[in-house]
Amino acid sequence: MMSIFVIFLGGCDVGDPSSDTGLDELFPWADEVIAAEGDASWAVNGARGLGEYQGSTDVYSLDFDANHTLIVGWSSARLTDGPGIDLVVFENPFEYADGEIFIDPVVVGVSADGVDFVDFPFAFEGPNPDEWSSDPRHWTGFAGKTPVLLNEDTNPTDPFEVDLSGGDGFDFADLPSGDPVADDVREGGAVAVRLTAWSRLKHPVGNGADIDAVYGRYLSR
Repeated sequence: MMSIFVIFLGGCDVGDPSSDTGLDELFPWADEVIAAEGDASWAVNGARGLGEYQGSTDVYSLDFDANHTLIVGWSSARLTDGPGIDLVVFENPFEYADGEIFIDPVVVGVSADGVDFVDFPFAFEGPNPDEWSSDPRHWTGFAGKTPVLLNEDTNPTDPFEVDLSGGDGFDFADLPSGDPVADDVREGGAVAVRLTAWSRLKHPVGNGADIDAVYGRYLSR
């Protein structure tokens, strides 16, 4: 049987010598860059959000063209399925007007073997498909909608309490039904998370998505 250790900030401390899980050296955030253009170290050092109204500079930027995908994972571990959300993606959105969010949508995919990926379902549901929207309700299934409140230095909140930490949560249960890769992930877990800047050629804003961190809730050897 696969042993599962649930990591919560504010719960069991990572590195607690009393832990017998064998996972004491792991961080809850993805700490390994599997594939990226350039230096993506700022995407695997934990979240450094600056709140609702300001973007962080401790991020890895995805462009619209060649550098549009980042793949990350956890050292010697896999992310497994459990109750509630299984991972949280912290991008870099912020509110710039009353209720309006600077959104850089990100498609989130997972893989059981690091080769074949399946994306969480997503859809842009704005009133005009040819116009970008600052309303996060129009971006179903994307990351990059919710400002990052979690900061490992100044506000180390529980990353899986979205009201406290921000970010966008994803549940393996929402992966496409009947997809063989999705079935493998739900059964055995994921070794990699793929983040892809959504192609917004008809509504370009900013310089593409900025990835702050990815946190996994249930990690197992």
